[in-house]
Amino acid sequence: MHKYLFLFFVALCLISKVLSCDNGMNPYYSTPKQVPVPLSNVTGDELAYHQKYMQAVIDFAKAQQPKALFAASIVHKNGTQIVIGMNMGRAMNDGTQHAEIVVIQKANALYGINNFTDYTLYTTGESCLMCQGAILYSGFSKVVYGTSIKTLYCDKCMSQVPIDSTFLTAYGYGLADGWVRPTIIGGVLSNITDNEVFRNYCPNGTVSIFKIHPLCVVPTNSTNSTSSSDSAASSLTFSVFTLLVFISYLFI
Repeated sequence: MHKYLFLFFVALCLISKVLSCDNGMNPYYSTPKQVPVPLSNVTGDELAYHQKYMQAVIDFAKAQQPKALFAASIVHKNGTQIVIGMNMGRAMNDGTQHAEIVVIQKANALYGINNFTDYTLYTTGESCLMCQGAILYSGFSKVVYGTSIKTLYCDKCMSQVPIDSTFLTAYGYGLADGWVRPTIIGGVLSNITDNEVFRNYCPNGTVSIFKIHPLCVVPTNSTNSTSSSDSAASSLTFSVFTLLVFISYLFI
């Protein structure tokens, strides 16, 4: 009898594990069928256009004393850059004053803008969950960034909340019926932002308030990296295999 009870509890645990893989977020909310990803096929005139404004943000960041890491700007669809700024957290003793927040507040203070449907926000680094939330509430039609959160956290050991802006954006449907998701273009001039704007904090002996020890499942520079779907499949295969082992044990 104890074999049957033991098998029942093991099976219950395995089934719970498999079902939990369907939605890693709150089960009360609908998970988007497809999480948007940064565009990688932007070419020609459009790419040149975004590179122009990203370069302006990079130049602004590098011109600061000391050099700024996170800088951002807001550009109207007619090509007019209306504001530019950088992270003011230390200067204002306010950890919420990230570059994106700074330029949004500046645009509102100078021009009274509170709906940015006709604007694109440029930033040297992918927006954190706080800034991306502000971007969604502000109604931007497009966001362009240089260095990704994945690179900052996994490759540069820089403190970040490891939630991609695209993933958070996928849940923007809760803001309004018929809500239109902003286009997110990642990696524009990342060859410059990765190497000339953001520092690598990983080497031993590096001391900084930004340094952390990332909990990355698979390093981004690994040649043996696997997709999340492969990992889920492996987990499911292991669970089924374990269950079969216990079934065999039952009949021995």
